[in-house]
Amino acid sequence: MRAETRAVVDQFWADLFGLTAEELHRPGTTAVQHAGLGDYPGIYVLMLGRSVIVSSPDKPSGEFTQVLGPSVHAYLDTVPDHRVDGIRQAAYGELGRLREVCGEAQWEESGFAEKPERCFVGDLDGQIVAASNLTPWRGAPADVGVLVDPAFAGRGLGTGVAAAAAADAVRTAGTARYRALETNTASLRIATRLGFTAYGRNLALKPQTG
Repeated sequence: MRAETRAVVDQFWADLFGLTAEELHRPGTTAVQHAGLGDYPGIYVLMLGRSVIVSSPDKPSGEFTQVLGPSVHAYLDTVPDHRVDGIRQAAYGELGRLREVCGEAQWEESGFAEKPERCFVGDLDGQIVAASNLTPWRGAPADVGVLVDPAFAGRGLGTGVAAAAAADAVRTAGTARYRALETNTASLRIATRLGFTAYGRNLALKPQTG
């Protein structure tokens, strides 16, 4: 990751927390009230190098019993040198079967619940078995999400669709971002293969609903 890309990422986080870039990297823990997170009801934690930023709502409601993460954030500012035949762009409405076989938890984690406009898919035996998407980051479609039918895992299709999405993001937005749970080793391996640089982790705590 180039130094200028790292600076852009730092500025994104600094703006989100209402900090300067210097404050963002201050060693230790810095507690702030939500700035760019607005009315987000939970606590958001960023771990970046030796610094930990904890952002909380002005008026917390309830106990924070839902834990999301930790997730790894990774970035890419060069077009990945990876090609897989048969990858194509597809409409969101074509992904119903993939959603069914992967389940709602994976559907949401990979960003498809946001109804992304840009989707890239891999077909086998006449059906979509892998898909990636681009959701907004810094005002542009640059956040890569990946979903693979478990029955077709290990064939490189996840890497193929992720490469197509990442290439599109780099060409149009300059940088692609990739997020995955630390426990999702298969997804993180895809990011590594494509040359993404891990830079920061986050954790979210939300109040129980329902």
